[in-house]
Amino acid sequence: MMLLNMPLPSAMPSATQALTSGQSNVPYTTQQYRKRKEEREQSGSGKRKYVKKTDAIIYKNCNKDRKPPAHLQYFGNWYCKESETQSYEDWRAVLEQRGYGKKKRGDAP
Repeated sequence: MMLLNMPLPSAMPSATQALTSGQSNVPYTTQQYRKRKEEREQSGSGKRKYVKKTDAIIYKNCNKDRKPPAHLQYFGNWYCKESETQSYEDWRAVLEQRGYGKKKRGDAP
């Protein structure tokens, strides 16, 4: 015979009990956040929606879209063919000398 660890049906709350209890399953902090948010909305001092300025990301050195092949990224640094005076390989070699690149295992930061 196999016994399951299931609560008895009489011990489980019914659907009507769950609906009448309201927000008892919602954490207290969430209830307070919702209450303050509702009060702000009623008073008219709600937060302003975020409006994206542009869909394209503009590179500040050349004022053009930051997309390949004109722009390349190496560990958070951006290379622009139009604004840089050195080749990509030279630029990347300089960054590698500064310590950018893959970290070897076992190296402490």
